[in-house]
Amino acid sequence: MTMISHRLAAWAAGLTLEALPEAARQATKLRILDILGAMLAGSETTLAARVLAAVAENGEGGTTLVGSAARAPLGLAALVNGTTAHVLEYDDSHVETGVHPTSPVLAAALGQAEALHRSGRDLLLAVALGNEVACRLACVAPGMFHRHGFHPTGVFGIFGAVAALASLQRQPAAVHGSALGLAGSMSAALMAAWEDGSESKSLHAGLAAQDALQALALARHGVSGPGVVFEGRFGFFPAHVQAPGYAFRWEAATAALGERWELLSIAAKVYPNGHYIQPFTDAAETLQRRHHLRAEEIAAVECAVADYMVPLVCEPVAEKAHPNTPWHARFSLQHSIAELLVTGRLDKRSYTEATLADPRIAALRARINHRVDEYATDRRRWSGDVTIRTTDGRVLHHRVVDMRGTPANPLGTEDIVAKFTANAAGVIPDAAAARCIETVLGLERLADTAALLALLRP
Repeated sequence: MTMISHRLAAWAAGLTLEALPEAARQATKLRILDILGAMLAGSETTLAARVLAAVAENGEGGTTLVGSAARAPLGLAALVNGTTAHVLEYDDSHVETGVHPTSPVLAAALGQAEALHRSGRDLLLAVALGNEVACRLACVAPGMFHRHGFHPTGVFGIFGAVAALASLQRQPAAVHGSALGLAGSMSAALMAAWEDGSESKSLHAGLAAQDALQALALARHGVSGPGVVFEGRFGFFPAHVQAPGYAFRWEAATAALGERWELLSIAAKVYPNGHYIQPFTDAAETLQRRHHLRAEEIAAVECAVADYMVPLVCEPVAEKAHPNTPWHARFSLQHSIAELLVTGRLDKRSYTEATLADPRIAALRARINHRVDEYATDRRRWSGDVTIRTTDGRVLHHRVVDMRGTPANPLGTEDIVAKFTANAAGVIPDAAAARCIETVLGLERLADTAALLALLRP
């Protein structure tokens, strides 16, 4: 049987934009626009400033840093752009696996496309290809990486980024395959930050993008990578998922390539927090708006949560009810609902030291509980079930069956445009933001990606 890395590389080498279905093409444009907006919003964060300062120690370069007047060498620019895309948790997620594909893929592809003066068509194909590879590989063992303490975005993002870069560099299948093999030794992303709210998790998309550039450079110069990187007895999946008897879905990686597109199952986010929290904040917002609720009228909130989501966003309760940092709060169901109900919004200006310390939010956090939802068993559907009990005895309930942004409840072009516009506000001029929207939605007509990146600097 042909090895997975070789099959993926051979398919990628022959893929053209014309072979991409219209739905996949349009979806990828929206993914690009959405993540460019996340990069712009993320460029305003403290972490972005810290990473930029660290990068500056390694000298200047010619690659654009989205949302910044500075430039950096290609690999370091991928690190910065990937970090800004991911830091606010505003980036997209693949529904079945939870991997955030576009942040590492686009972070790697942008600078490479700029350096090689590739067209919008080239960029569009590269991002679609990278997203498809990352999502398909993650489908081999959905849910198992979180369970074993590995963050899927970091561990799978590098493979998607390698695929995107190989497309932009027009590398043959042999080089691409070796780069995938080498990437297996670079793939790393621990979930330790979930415990204390430290900043390492926000670097994962950037580190994956940076390492993908290195993997492909090594392969291009003849360094070989193992063809059995994924399924070999010492391969990526057996090494990470050490669960005796687990049945890996090997066919998910390569079955019906070019016919079935996993990239169509990538969900955009409405709120800047963990994707499993999204439908619950949506349900709480609906109840507040529908019943004109004030936070002080709320006696208790109960959320019915899928069992696999509980250890990521609900427990340990001591951590989630008292998050240490703004990032920590983005993965707290209790804090997210409390901040939304007290402030009436969750956007790029939310999740601050001030909201963490707000006594009104802290008091409401303590009144938010969860239980396991025995009906939420399908990983391909993210639902949110919220019941609010008021101080005057009312019991209010709302269930979001499918999270907004998922294939069953998609965001339209106008929604992604509105989100991009809000995230770009105050970072680049309004006129530049409008031109960026027009350029991305008509990416096939763009002669040189450098023209798009010029719009993304202050």
